[in-house]
Amino acid sequence: MSVKQLWRWQGVNDKGQLEQDVVWADNRLALIITLQHQRIMPLRIKRMGVNAALWKEEQSAEIIHQLATLIHAGLTLSEGLELLAKQHPHRQWQALLRTLAHELEQGVPFPAH
Repeated sequence: MSVKQLWRWQGVNDKGQLEQDVVWADNRLALIITLQHQRIMPLRIKRMGVNAALWKEEQSAEIIHQLATLIHAGLTLSEGLELLAKQHPHRQWQALLRTLAHELEQGVPFPAH
């Protein structure tokens, strides 16, 4: 499994509307393919630096606790990840949680390590 990188992109959807987001992807080509599958024509793609201060054990533990609460309340794992992504204040965490939810929906297994 390759290490994903953080990317900021802008593109135009099939309705002609400008969209932008921050996502985790294996590489630039993988991001372009993902955007094309979503019917988005990429205009700008830029690799972002990762803010190490956002990735502390306390933050991971809090996310896991919140996710467990949502699953206990009856949400699926992917629904819980999407909900947490929408509510998280940091774009890097939002991107990670959305990426995990999307990959889970696509049947991509979580790594064993």
